[in-house]
Formats: sequence, structure tokens, C-alpha cells
Amino acid sequence: MVTTAVFLGFALGVLLFFSPGSLAFIFLAIIIILLINKISDEKERGFIKTIFMLGLGARIFFVLITMGWAIFNNNILNYAWRSCPDYGTPYIIDDSGYYTLRGLFTNMHWLGMPLSAYTINAVVRNSYGFSGFIYVLAFYFMLFGYSPVSSRFINCFLASVTSILIYYITKSMFGKKAGQLAAIITAFFPSLFLWSITNLKESSFIFSIYLMFWSIHQFKATRKFYHFITIVLAMASQFFIRSGYKEFLYITVVVVLFDSLFLLLLNLYTKKRVFNLLIIFMALFLIISLNRDKMSMVVEDIKRKSLTQHRGALSEGGICYQLLPDEQLYKLNISNAVFLQMLGNGWIHMMLEPFPWRFQSKPMLLGLFQMVLWYGLLFFAFSGIGILVRYKAKESMIFISYFFIIVSALAVMGGNIGTTFRFRDIITPLILMFSSVGLINAFGRTEQCSEVLNNNARIDAQKDYKTQDKVIFNV
Repeated sequence: MVTTAVFLGFALGVLLFFSPGSLAFIFLAIIIILLINKISDEKERGFIKTIFMLGLGARIFFVLITMGWAIFNNNILNYAWRSCPDYGTPYIIDDSGYYTLRGLFTNMHWLGMPLSAYTINAVVRNSYGFSGFIYVLAFYFMLFGYSPVSSRFINCFLASVTSILIYYITKSMFGKKAGQLAAIITAFFPSLFLWSITNLKESSFIFSIYLMFWSIHQFKATRKFYHFITIVLAMASQFFIRSGYKEFLYITVVVVLFDSLFLLLLNLYTKKRVFNLLIIFMALFLIISLNRDKMSMVVEDIKRKSLTQHRGALSEGGICYQLLPDEQLYKLNISNAVFLQMLGNGWIHMMLEPFPWRFQSKPMLLGLFQMVLWYGLLFFAFSGIGILVRYKAKESMIFISYFFIIVSALAVMGGNIGTTFRFRDIITPLILMFSSVGLINAFGRTEQCSEVLNNNARIDAQKDYKTQDKVIFNV
């Protein structure tokens, strides 16, 4: 069976090499290589190109092998029995096949092709399960024709570029060694790798998040207007891809604005930092005090929505976890103390699920290796956060605040382990960044780590003395 799957994968590769979509991705890969040569330092150029090409090549290889396996085992999704067009797609994850066919039917609807009422109303226009990535697939099929295999190269490409972004972001805070380690782990982290060889929305959403973060770093360093435009586009793409989670995405906007305001006030007068911080906290305290009733309404609304979301997650079936006992979970309202208990329980589940005793089936056992790796990385991640707060607080503020706020938001809304596992990968690259800092500090050469940290402190001191409106990122 394995030999047949490999043969079919090779055959698919030969055929796809001559397809318009596959040739387009070859062209895009060449553009990325040229950009790396243009913007990167000569000493790091080889590593960046290598990690990009290895990541992209490995993903394409596994796409071809898994699709060969799916074809050989007749894992073909087809909705013709539901009065949909008679098209099929090989798949390894049900949702990926669903997205592929929904993108195809959406493209057919755009082109004015005759479709059944069921296809139009229950598939194309159905709000349930909708994602902007469906439109991306529809547009791809419009340009290159229906290709359920090469369309997966979209996520292969975006995930490979994401590892480069992680390299630059981590390097800017703690040096090249930490950046290289973060890029390698991100490129081949099991679940991130899995999403990237499917037609799920996770890889494109994660790419837009870290493109936003990289652009914010670049904008702070250069004040170039086109980096600001990239920030706006990256944030807009997050709303586009996950249109059903607007409240969650508003958090991203608030974090970005808070980070910008914090740095602006902090840099007004270097010698008056403590005074400025006191002014900020006093202003926040005054705003909350004057709007106590409105703030109470906001808090109650958050608690009510959290309870509703958590109850909804429990009703989805599958393997779930419950954050509160029934007598509290099914109340219309809960106290602040109970909500904090719910938040604390949610954090434990959000960061540690699935627990080892959850692996009760063979498919779930595939995630056991990742969880062992994940538990090991978590310790170094929080160590890395401590190091960044001490030495690079300004540069890392946006990442740390985003991490804690997003995890808190997801923690009180989760309940289904599969959903939690997928949602957690929104912040997985951040954990890998933080853990790389912790690992390099713990196991790297002591004199090298000290040199990086001292160099960071020296650069910050020089910056504070010479200018208040520029942030230095390269170490």
C-alpha cells in the first residue's frame, strides 16, 4: 500500500509539474528567493533560503503522498448524491475536502454555471462553516481550473513563508541563533505542518497574523508607509478568513492599538518614563471609575457570551471538557469569582489538552508525540517570556500581550478538544518563539547569550540617549 501511494504521488507530481497552478507556485518560490537575496544579510541568506525550500519541498512531497494514499484507498469526497455537481476530491481530513468542493461550487456559481437550488442555498450561500478561504479556493479554481491537489500548495507556500517571518521576528528580539531555532521548529511543528498540506483555513490565518506582526516590527524600525499598508491588509485578511469570529478579531485590533499608544507615551520623554506610566495607569483608573456601570455591562456581557460559547462547544459531541459544574454552567449569570475559576480552568485545558489519557484511538495517538514535545517547550516558553520582559520589553510587549489576551479569550470559549487543538495553533508560533529564546538562553553558549543580552541593553541605552521615536531591532 505504501509503495502504491508513493507511486501515485510521484505520478501526480509529474502531472502537476505541467499544470498552470503548479507553475505559478514555482514562479512565486523564485520571487521569494530573489526577495531573500535582496533584503537579507549575506551571512544569513543561505539559512533562510534553505529553510524555505526545505519547508516548501517537504510539504509538497507530503501533499502528493497523502493524496496518492487517499486515491488508492478511495477516500474521495463527493456530494453528487445531494444534487451537487458530480466532482470529487481526495482528502485526509473531512473538513479539507468540504472546503475544496465548496470553493469549486462557489467558483461555478460565479461563472453562472447551472447549479441545483440545494447547491446554491445549502452550500454556496450557507453561512455555517463559511470562511474567506473558500473564496481564495474559488478564485484559484477560476484562474487555473479545478485542481484538488495543487490548490493545497496555497497553504504549503504560506506556511513556508511564515517560518521566515518567525525567523526575522525572533532574531530581532534575541539574535540569530534563537531566530534560526524558532524558524526550524515552526517549519516542521507537526500540527502546523498538517494544516499546511490541507485546504483548511488555519495556515492562511496564521500567516496573516505573523505577517501583521512582522510588518509592525518593520514599521517601528523604518517608518515606511508601505509597512503600514501591509499591517492594515494583514489585519483585514484576518477578518476576511475568520469572518465568524469578529469579537475574537477585535481583540487583535485592541492589542495593536494599545501597543502603539504604550510605546508612543513611553517614548515621549525618556527621563520621565515612570511619570508617563503613572499617568497612563491613572488615566485608565479614571476612565474605569467614571464608566463603572458601562464597564460592568461589558464584563457581564463577556461572562454571558463565554458561558454560551462553552455550552455550545460541549453540545458539539466528541471528546469534551467542562470548565464549571452543571449548577454554575447552566446559570444565566455567574459571579466574578466563578468566572475567574472558569478562566483558570480554561487556561489549563487550553495549554495542556489533550491530556495523555485522552489518546484512546489510533488516529489520536498521532498527536501524542506533539504533546510530549509541547509540554517540554512550554517550560522554556515561559522562561523566554521572562527574559524578553527583562531585556526587550518594548519589542516583545505586543507578542506577550497578544498571547495572554488571546489565550484567555479562547480558554473560556472552548470545550471540544479537537477545536481547542486547532485554535491553539493561532498562538503556537508565539510559543515556539518564546521557547527558542528560553532554549538558547539555557543551552546556548553562556558567553554568546550574555553578549546578546548585553548588546540589547547597550543598544537600548544608546537609543534612549540619542532619540525617542525610533526602535532598534537588529542585534
